[in-house]
Amino acid sequence: MKEDIRRSLLKRRRSLPEKKIRHLENEVNSLLIDELQKRDLKKLLVFKSIDYEPSINKTLEFAWLQDIKVYIPKIISKKEIIINRIKENSSLCKNMYGIDESDEVETSELYEIDTAVLPFVGVDKNGFRLGYGGGYYDRFFSRSHELSEKPFIIGLGYAFQVLEISFAESHDLKCDSVITENGVLKF
Repeated sequence: MKEDIRRSLLKRRRSLPEKKIRHLENEVNSLLIDELQKRDLKKLLVFKSIDYEPSINKTLEFAWLQDIKVYIPKIISKKEIIINRIKENSSLCKNMYGIDESDEVETSELYEIDTAVLPFVGVDKNGFRLGYGGGYYDRFFSRSHELSEKPFIIGLGYAFQVLEISFAESHDLKCDSVITENGVLKF
């Protein structure tokens, strides 16, 4: 079932016209920045968009202006990621999936991250995230149950990707909130 949902949502996202994507990105970034301003942030985990995901470059600029340390995932094996700092002048290189990664040597541990902004292919009615199927975020955040305080997790995508069904499995990552062009959902 999840693979069918994933395939359908990716097909729909890939069919969005470029002009529509830019408009939706502006809406999503405005809402995301508003949400981040409500939080006391020192360290923020974000993503570099691929495959018609909303770009959050405006949010990155906001974070840097606020002196928030920003981090992005870096794949270190077929099953594991770490998080490297990204600065305005960081050099980026593409990983095996074509996703930009930072070459900065400064990393952070999960327990040090205040808020994580993660892309999704879909989100179910209970806030559980559907990704591309690699499980990188699920495994990385599975350690958060051991932490006294886990990062606040914001899922980011488009409204059509929020589904009125439940598809979560025990290993799936749950978002605390989801932001689309239509607003903010809390779970």
